[in-house]
Amino acid sequence: MLYSIKNKVYFACLLSNLIVYLQYQITIEPAATDKRHKVMITINQVVFNKKGQKGTITRIITKSTGYVEVSYEAGFSKKEMAFNLTDENGVSLKKSPKKAELKALTPLEEAQNKMMWINGCVSGDRNSMSYQISSEMLSKIEMKAKESGNEFIASVCQSVDKYMKCSEKQAYHLAKFAIENNIEL
Repeated sequence: MLYSIKNKVYFACLLSNLIVYLQYQITIEPAATDKRHKVMITINQVVFNKKGQKGTITRIITKSTGYVEVSYEAGFSKKEMAFNLTDENGVSLKKSPKKAELKALTPLEEAQNKMMWINGCVSGDRNSMSYQISSEMLSKIEMKAKESGNEFIASVCQSVDKYMKCSEKQAYHLAKFAIENNIEL
């Protein structure tokens, strides 16, 4: 468990008697932090909700998600998510969860996805447009493989065309060969 320690030092010095008095007052409060330990949520911390109501954190319910219980000045208690609360300075206690961003496919992944199109064809239906496109791509790769003497890629092309199914590993090898040999898919 993490703790937040607040130190208060009282120092009194009486020069006439040369008596030095030093007192430490340590207050230990449980604290919750997010995974990066950037944001601190402490009990008895003054916070404001989105409506501007002032309250105090009375209990930390879930540390990982920042779910806390807040006792408001109006006399009621409510469970809140930490990212819906701000401290006295107006800083959010915990940032809102980030939305996943779509990343662009690499040329290899794009070619691999095109090789997998044949899996969407109904088995045995060699008249569909998806099969015709896939068959054209496979024939380009197979012709280049035979020209360069790569029997492995040629046999993979024949197998995919025969069974109308392409595994991820087969798609990877076919796509890699197509990119290395500048075959337009």
